[in-house]
Amino acid sequence: MRATIRQNSLANLHADVDAAMSQLRIDDSGTYRSVLVIRQPGEPTLTREEVLSGAEVRATLRVQLQVAMHEVEQDAPDVIEARWARESARNQYRTQTCTYTRTAASVNTPEPVADPRATLAPEPVPAHVTEPADYIALVADDGDSSDALDLCGRLTRDGHTKQAIDVRRAITRGVLDRAVLRKVAEDFACQLREEYREARTLLAVGPRAA
Repeated sequence: MRATIRQNSLANLHADVDAAMSQLRIDDSGTYRSVLVIRQPGEPTLTREEVLSGAEVRATLRVQLQVAMHEVEQDAPDVIEARWARESARNQYRTQTCTYTRTAASVNTPEPVADPRATLAPEPVPAHVTEPADYIALVADDGDSSDALDLCGRLTRDGHTKQAIDVRRAITRGVLDRAVLRKVAEDFACQLREEYREARTLLAVGPRAA
């Protein structure tokens, strides 16, 4: 399967992500190797590898499709690839792919009963989760009012309408209030991290509760 996520409205974004996730074959109790590759002209290629459970893959992939990737593809049961291949000046022509490869299938044996929240909560949130907020912080530090207005358009297209409004309110008479914009970035980053943790927890608890 291959799916493209529309980012022209929040409703389309969530509908496409839900549809894509329902078609993916993920072994929630299996073990996967995650390889994230980020490329940007003039910069070294960034590669990050992680070992995740299938449940963690499901939660991480959902967040990626919501905030950082626009395509997902699965041609074989054991391999899933999410990608952002739309090069543009706004994201400094950066592209990224994240490939999940199942390395061990689940075993149908009883597992010790434990509260998944106790193990999930301490783990760090991947950096890509807060990428939309990072753009706001970048404009707050190094941009000007025109950059902020461009950012408003991008946030709106990506479905982050509230944050787009908050960014616009940081501009008064053509002057950018950097302190206000930094606060918007901090609040948005906290929101994205919380949504990521909640999604991972709910997805981990759900199968056990069934």
